[in-house]
Amino acid sequence: MSGSPPAPTATAIALFDFDYTLIRRDSFERFVRGLLWRDWWRTLAAAGLAPIVAPLWSLRGLREVPVSTMIWLATLGLGRERLASDLESHVAELVRDPDALVYRDGLTRLREHQQAGHQVVIATGAFEDLARAICASLGLEDVEIIGSSMRSWGGGLATREHCVGERKVTMLRARGFPPPWRFVYTDSASDLPLLRHAEQGYFVNPTRRTLQRARRALPSLPTVLRWG
Repeated sequence: MSGSPPAPTATAIALFDFDYTLIRRDSFERFVRGLLWRDWWRTLAAAGLAPIVAPLWSLRGLREVPVSTMIWLATLGLGRERLASDLESHVAELVRDPDALVYRDGLTRLREHQQAGHQVVIATGAFEDLARAICASLGLEDVEIIGSSMRSWGGGLATREHCVGERKVTMLRARGFPPPWRFVYTDSASDLPLLRHAEQGYFVNPTRRTLQRARRALPSLPTVLRWG
């Protein structure tokens, strides 16, 4: 692990992405995919809809369409109790082997910030209840979590507010954590709006493409961390 958090500041906010930054997986995509694969008719419907909705992901204003479509299909006809039970089982499976799930260097860094008196905030595109349950199972306390929310629609669930990109900034501001932030940790170029407001930015295990996008979009490249 390279790079060290600076000296303690009482009001400093340490902002972390979640999937592929603190944990090694996309927690919500894995949950939705499991629901889709469990019933043959959901699997067939997803396969039929994917070629139609997937191209919309490249259009910034329509990215929620493929996300909401697959979430709706995965949850169609499932009651709240069944969904809660499925979510609990999913979390239990994820945290069964913490070493395989968590970037230990990331967990160490998060706790260093807490020990320094910094406010740790996790801003994630994952379903907020899911991220909260995973953090609780990992013993992460005194962490603020801001994530995507769901709404009932047509017998299933759809995205109410997707916590990604520029919307992360909006949601953080609405929840009482406005920019600028002292520290920002992320793996993804979709968090460039956060890094623009970071006093100190960090890329966790970034891809070459992510670094290329960052070089074009930011005045200086964030510090690269290789976490394991």
